[in-house]
Order: sequence, then structure tokens, then C-alpha cells
Amino acid sequence: MKLSDIILNEEPGPRQNTVDLNSLSFDLLLSMFGKKPMFGFSLPNPDDSSRQVFDQDSLDDWKASIEKKYGNVNIRIDVKLLLLGKKFKF
Repeated sequence: MKLSDIILNEEPGPRQNTVDLNSLSFDLLLSMFGKKPMFGFSLPNPDDSSRQVFDQDSLDDWKASIEKKYGNVNIRIDVKLLLLGKKFKF
């Protein structure tokens, strides 16, 4: 079975969560992933780069940059979808 078939045909499960940007908290990330990665969570920026988030303050800075460009968008968190060490959404 191809990886793309698995990714495109998977059903939402308990390892996924969708929240609006304003509801996203560092505690939610910790509860979903179980622990804080050594180098923080890697979150996407509007310019397609990424930002490391280490605590609620750095998450708030990231959220402000996203909200400035896109507003209070929905954020999909999937703890199992890891490719090349980064999170991707298809």
C-alpha cells in the first residue's frame, strides 16, 4: 500500500483535533503530543517557513502572525502525520 493512499484515505480519529486559532493553547499541544519536544513544536508561518514554539508566549506570538494574515482560522492537529520530521496537511 502506498503512503499517499494511507494519508488520503484515513478517517479522523482521536489522534486528530481541529480548533480555531484563538482556542489553540500550549497546554492543548502538550496534551495531544504527550510531552514537549526538545526543540519545541514546529509550526508553519504564512511565508511557508516554520517557527519553533517553546511555551505559551511564543505560541501567542505565532498565533498573532497567523491571525494578522488569515483571521481566526481553524487549525488541524494530527499527531501521527509526520513526514521528513515536519507536519504536513493534505
